Amino acid sequence: MTRMVASFPESPVALLVFNRPEHTRKVFQRLREIKPKRLFIIADGPRSDKERELCSEVRKITEEIDWDCEVERKYSEVNMGCDPCSTAGLDWILSKVDRVIFLEDDGLAHPDFFPYCSELLERYKDDERIMMISGDNFQQHNPSFACPESYYFTQIPYMHGFAVWRRSWRLYDEKMTAWPEVKRRGLLTSTFRDYAVRAHFSYKFDQYFSNKLTNWDGKWLFAFTLNRGVSICPRVNLVTNIGYGPGATNSTNADDWKANLPSGPLTRPFIHPNGIRIDEGAEAYAFAHVFGINRSFKQKAISFSRHHFPRLYSLARKITP
Repeated sequence: MTRMVASFPESPVALLVFNRPEHTRKVFQRLREIKPKRLFIIADGPRSDKERELCSEVRKITEEIDWDCEVERKYSEVNMGCDPCSTAGLDWILSKVDRVIFLEDDGLAHPDFFPYCSELLERYKDDERIMMISGDNFQQHNPSFACPESYYFTQIPYMHGFAVWRRSWRLYDEKMTAWPEVKRRGLLTSTFRDYAVRAHFSYKFDQYFSNKLTNWDGKWLFAFTLNRGVSICPRVNLVTNIGYGPGATNSTNADDWKANLPSGPLTRPFIHPNGIRIDEGAEAYAFAHVFGINRSFKQKAISFSRHHFPRLYSLARKITP
């Protein structure tokens, strides 16, 4: 591993907002502290007249810019929904710049998140294996987690706060057109060696492909899987999601263990790994504790029987109410 002080350009920052003034104010205050030189604001439109006032208040917060900054705004007057607004916003931004640091109104980033993203966006700009840089670390309770460098590599893109290049975002396919062929040929085996993990993500990809689930981050995960993409995660958590609860679009459980995870400093100069290797221990922990795959003995028994004795498993499913 190498420790070095890098010279890197500051990256543009994007903020996606909607109807939560309290959250937006906290996140925007952090942006005011770090003073990005280029800022993109994406705002979804209201779903009702009652919500229109909240959306207006949020937009006013983002207009309180008191530092030298080039700002571009994309305001929708109709409600697009969180997922279409996010992806359309990224399309728009990455038609103008080749990289961006992306936050939503509930992603409260540690100040070190911004130089971390900027430095790694520059360092890996031409390495097409790396598709994204995440600010999330969910290894806090993993007793086996050990990362002597400043970050590690994973196949999973975590989205509470992240940075991405135009070159990787162009691989996003909202329709997941390759999924039927990937499934038919069993190509998930080369990415997810554990049969329970394959079964979990195969089921999820079926749901996304048929639009029974519409979350864009699941379709982004498929783009990762299809292209054997790699994401970077920091050694410490750098983004606190402050938005879990009733007002959230997806993360409505305020007691979720991923809610309000504290962030911490990432010491500089950053320590870079010598090569790109997936941290399989961290990934196995995440499959169990972030995605809930085979966490219990019952889940393990079901996965084992489904994989090794599919006929008996199918028969049991038919006769068990």
